[in-house]
Amino acid sequence: MAGPGNRTKTLYRIDVADGWAVASRASADPCEACGGRGMLPSRNDEGYRVYRPCECRSLQLRIDRYNRARIPGEFAHSTLDTFTPRNDDVGEAQRAAGQFLRGFSKGDRGLCFWGPVGTGKTHLAAALVRALTLEHGVTCSFCDNLQLLQDLKLTYERREGTAELLEPLATVDVLVIDDLGKGLGSKWEITVLDDVVNRRYNAGATTIITTNYPDKDTSAIADGFETLEHRVDRRIYSRLKAMCDFHHLQGDDFRQTRRSRRARMRP
Repeated sequence: MAGPGNRTKTLYRIDVADGWAVASRASADPCEACGGRGMLPSRNDEGYRVYRPCECRSLQLRIDRYNRARIPGEFAHSTLDTFTPRNDDVGEAQRAAGQFLRGFSKGDRGLCFWGPVGTGKTHLAAALVRALTLEHGVTCSFCDNLQLLQDLKLTYERREGTAELLEPLATVDVLVIDDLGKGLGSKWEITVLDDVVNRRYNAGATTIITTNYPDKDTSAIADGFETLEHRVDRRIYSRLKAMCDFHHLQGDDFRQTRRSRRARMRP
């Protein structure tokens, strides 16, 4: 985003704490413009002295929204600029992410990145959340599919209400569901996922998906390989196709490739 977004880039930093990506102000010193008061004096059309919010106030709001999104620490420094495509498919997905970000407005169609493990799907999703929160000021939530199911099961076993967990996922401006399809093995788990997806579908809310399971509308499915439709149920899949543009990322596992390269470099 042009304007305020570009100016805030030098004002925040990203670190890792307790396994999560955490944003903070780049400097602990009070804002030079407002002295830490959060407001700046100005004159209105009639010449009266009034106050307007300082940019540092907007910065703190964006930092808070980034931290509430809960991005895993592994992807603390994931941006679209640090993403390195290794083939045309991956490059196309990166371009689609960039176009999505540049023209974003609330309620836009989302994205589904699908392909093998380690091809950069989560990197792209985390990069979008970083930019949407810190540069656009959009509310986001980054949700690992398996972790969500585990949290809900624990809540259910304690006989506590699940609404506190599900409501923010249903109402946040942009929801990322990472690793969709992983851990789904019961009717109850499918029902929970259906509830979240259906509520976002009805609200016209933007959703970003990553999954290892292939889109059924492709020729890249190996015999006997389970598709996303088979994994999440036909109704959920139909909703996702209506909500998201699907992009295929293919190639070798980047993490394995990086480890192999490091091993070869050791004396």
